[in-house]
Formats: sequence, C-alpha cells, structure tokens
Amino acid sequence: MMGAHVRIAEQSDRNEIAAFVDQAPAVHRHLDWRSVLDWLGNRNFLVLFEGSQISGLLVCTAEPGETHWVRVFASRDFSNLTQRWERLFSAFLDQSSSANKRLVIAAVAYFDWMQDLLKRCDWRIHQRVVQLKWKHQNLEKIEKKWPADLIVRPMSRADVSTVAGIDRECFSFIWTQSLDVISRAFDQSAYSSVAVLNGEVVGFQISTSYKAIAHLARLAVLPKFQGQYIGQALVQNMLKRFSRPWIREISVNTQHDNDISLNLYNKMGFTPTGESYPIFVFR
Repeated sequence: MMGAHVRIAEQSDRNEIAAFVDQAPAVHRHLDWRSVLDWLGNRNFLVLFEGSQISGLLVCTAEPGETHWVRVFASRDFSNLTQRWERLFSAFLDQSSSANKRLVIAAVAYFDWMQDLLKRCDWRIHQRVVQLKWKHQNLEKIEKKWPADLIVRPMSRADVSTVAGIDRECFSFIWTQSLDVISRAFDQSAYSSVAVLNGEVVGFQISTSYKAIAHLARLAVLPKFQGQYIGQALVQNMLKRFSRPWIREISVNTQHDNDISLNLYNKMGFTPTGESYPIFVFR
C-alpha cells in the first residue's frame, strides 16, 4: 500500500465520504442511532487514503465511555481488506494509547467477511446475539401478573434522563448507552413507553418500525423492581401497539446467554429464528 496514509476525517470530507460509503462493496455498520456522517467531528473517525482517494475508513468510539465499538468499517474492495483494516486499526490504537488505560473494544459482525477478518486479526468471540420473532399469539390470553396499579404510558422528552439512568443500572458495561444515545433512540423510535409504579418510572421500552417490520430495540426494568412482571407489561403494551394488519413481523434481539430475557420473550410468544451474530472483543 505505497503512498497510503491515515488521518482524522474532517467536515470537508463529507461529500467524498458519503459517496465512498454508498459505493464501497465492503461496509460494516454497527446498528445504532447514528448515520456514518453523524460521526464526523469525532477524533476516532479515521480515513485511509491511497494516493488522493479514500480507500477505507474506520469509526471506533466509546459511549458512554467504557467500551469502544466498531461503528463503521469500509473498504474500497475486498482484495486489500485485511491490510486496510490493520492500517486503520493500528492508527486508532496509536492515538488511543495516550489515554493510558486498558481499552475494551468490541464489534458485532453481521457479515461473514467481517467475521473472517476479525478472526484473522486475533479477536475472540465474547457472546452471540440471537434473533427472535413474535408468532402473533392472542395477547388477551397472557396472564397479567404485574401490579394492578402499574401504568404503562408513552415516553416523553422529560423521561429521557431517567430512562438513561435505568439503562445504566440494568446493562453490563459492554452494553450500556449514554444519555445522548438514549435521546437519539427516543427521537427515532416508532414507539417508546415507560412503566410507572407509585409515581416512579421503573422501566422502559424503545421500539422501531420500518415498512411492515417492527423491532423491540431496548427494554429494561430497574433491578429492585424486577420479578414483578413489569417487563412483561411493557412488552405486551408494545405488541398491542404494533398488532396492526400492515405489520407482518415483530422481532427482538438478545444475548444468547441472557436467560432472563429469553424466558420473558418465550412467555410473550417470541420464538428463535435461528439467526445469530457473534460479538467479538479485541484480545
């Protein structure tokens, strides 16, 4: 890769990056609430040039600060995929080492080529994410075991900071989300709701929809209120919202070893699709 160099992406690169990502055959994107261009301005948005043209890019950032996720990786072609990855990832490690702390770096690999790339570069599989789909059972048959005075209502802008706090309490460090991410999720959701018990917001769900597909993207209940079927109430409320003739599919993803979530979704009528994606961790 003679004449190749890496630098931080600049706002002036916006149009060239947009065209590159649109045309590149090898593009990995982390499923989050930002587009590729939303990351411009972040010092961990790195661009690889071969000559005067972009040949690869990498965005690897941490939010809220514990785990760096590979948000975007793209290559102009597959022929020099490993070399471009190594050049970009090495540049990321070099500039991140100044923080003088151990980095936790993760990636969820949806494509076989990304999985093969990470295995070649000595990443290890940490978990797997499994997909489940709802089998359209009769919601009225679900036994309502949650507290009688529990209220499930639409989430409001005023709830976002509280919801972000619940999120931090409920998820392990590799899965936590920042206030900014929760705010973006709320803005982009098709339906989001909170569970309120005795005036306190104790749980939430955030869901998306696209055309005929709805997806439960985030669900959490404060640890001290778990075991009271509040998660079940939130899921039922979400399912009722999307039980419309034009919604053909309702899905959810969870970790393969999250027995509590798997048990909940099974009781609510979700079944595994057989699809799963590995979560890799660097070294």
